[in-house]
Amino acid sequence: MAKVSCNDDFSMASIYRHGAGWSITKGIWERSGVIKCAGDYNTFKLPEGQYYISSYAGNGFVNVPEEDALKFSVKSNKINYIGDFKITLTEPEDKPPAVLTLAAPTITTFLLIEDIENFGRIEHLVENNSSQAKTYLQTELPSVYEKYSFVRNMADK
Repeated sequence: MAKVSCNDDFSMASIYRHGAGWSITKGIWERSGVIKCAGDYNTFKLPEGQYYISSYAGNGFVNVPEEDALKFSVKSNKINYIGDFKITLTEPEDKPPAVLTLAAPTITTFLLIEDIENFGRIEHLVENNSSQAKTYLQTELPSVYEKYSFVRNMADK
């Protein structure tokens, strides 16, 4: 579970299981899930394991290697809250920065990734707003909230 909203540059990001990912030959087909920039919470089912977020796509495409990506773990039979995200894409100096917002509230981590192709850099801000996430589940998905326990597994580098 993650809250996601974006600007015009991107409309989604891919979730990959540890060790899998985007490649020239396979593209995004090995992804385990998609985080959509709908401005609301994304809920999706993933098997227990280690994952990372990469392959931001929309009007452009930015792939972040696993070693530089946001990582998170999933525990089975739980609601795994991985955070609210804000990702800023800074373009080369001759262009103004573009902002991709993957959500909002209490800061838990900040990291900077330099893009090897001189596209610019991607800065990730992950925020913990688990109380709002729980409220969303109680009102929008009460049967899920009652059936599974809620755990915080914040995405981090």
